[in-house]
Amino acid sequence: YTCNTGFLPVGTSTYTCGPGGLGDWQPHPLSLFCSATDVTQTLVDAPPLGTVYQAGESFSIGVVARNSLGSVVDTGDDLMEVTLPDFGIVAVGSYAGYGGIYNISVDMTGAADTAPALAGTYQATMLVNKREHAISPLTYVVVPAAAAAAGSEVSGSALTEGSFSGATVTLTIVVRDLYGNARVSSDDAGLIEVVPKRGALSLPVSLGNLGSAEYMASFTPVEGGLYTIS
Repeated sequence: YTCNTGFLPVGTSTYTCGPGGLGDWQPHPLSLFCSATDVTQTLVDAPPLGTVYQAGESFSIGVVARNSLGSVVDTGDDLMEVTLPDFGIVAVGSYAGYGGIYNISVDMTGAADTAPALAGTYQATMLVNKREHAISPLTYVVVPAAAAAAGSEVSGSALTEGSFSGATVTLTIVVRDLYGNARVSSDDAGLIEVVPKRGALSLPVSLGNLGSAEYMASFTPVEGGLYTIS
């Protein structure tokens, strides 16, 4: 199937007789329409290049479908997409219902919230009916979100092997956000609280900043027994 001059095929333009023989035409049903929307005339309103987002945030892109003469195409049938290959995401636009306007919301947490929003600089591609728009590539920057206990790490031999009374116990704490990004550019010492206790006895703790989102907490048990650390 082909489209008339001035229109572009969207979907599957080939209808093939399948292995079942007579009447087994695939794909079924045939998904094809002819669009007057011209990728070179379609307007895209995207955040400025290099815009900074926290991990887990989302951003929106507005699209106005137009034909080769610059007139609005308000059928609502066009496919507007933003692809994020680093996360394996394809964000599909929804039609506003008027004026050829489509809205695309891009979630930094990944496809169906299964991919981590890793800090870094990434590029996205804007597609109009599977054709790349000239605004591509869209560059965006993801930085770590707020510190989160669920994403942070605590390690130390005393947690699994025990220690001796009078010996200093050290714990290494790596502060990360909910998505696992180390907060290397922030001083989060004021957010860290380590409380070792034996019964009602609480021990004083010294906290040092090791850099690169790592901190060291140290304390000295003066009596033998079982201690809890929170």
